[in-house]
Amino acid sequence: MEDVHDIGGLGQHFNKRTPSEKSLRLASFYRILDGKKASVNELALQSGITEQQAQQYIEAMARDGRLVIDEQGAVVGSHGLSLLPTKHCLRIGGHDLFTWCAADAVGIPAALGVDATIHSNCFQCNEPIEITMSDGDVQSSNHADARIWVVEADLNCSIVGCTCPQINFFCSIEHFNKWNNGQITKGRLLTLEEGVKLGNCWWEDVKCKD
Repeated sequence: MEDVHDIGGLGQHFNKRTPSEKSLRLASFYRILDGKKASVNELALQSGITEQQAQQYIEAMARDGRLVIDEQGAVVGSHGLSLLPTKHCLRIGGHDLFTWCAADAVGIPAALGVDATIHSNCFQCNEPIEITMSDGDVQSSNHADARIWVVEADLNCSIVGCTCPQINFFCSIEHFNKWNNGQITKGRLLTLEEGVKLGNCWWEDVKCKD
């Protein structure tokens, strides 16, 4: 298996954030994992900072596409996990959630080491892709040759708005090649098992929950 450790240095990028940013990001992630949005007030309390500080951090991270907030300012998307509908559906922990990209869909349950079911579509033919995960590993897929196309994050623009839409599932190598036609070279085509390995890197911080 080809080394997929921290493609594009995204994990390293997040590790360099301030302690308050990391705390807010993780606190909101776990709140969403429970199927609930995260208010500024409760995130401030969990992170040990003032509500005004939390508000400033959250707004800055939302501008960078590291969080998604609703009209009331509550966090509804964090660390790739979303309450807002996307094309990547994730059944995890008894909740029907969504992810920002295909790598998130596989990587989050991989890092958490939990059971999950993923429903998405091939980016080329729109054929449904269904993946079952058990204890963080891929158990089955309705497409034996399914792949994840991963591009390196452009940290100069929104992660959720610019990078994530480019990270998608393909039902086979052939359909990826048909879609790509040799035009896009700055990326990596991963097996689902390699997606698990990448997830354990990009979401290493979620393993640290007490």
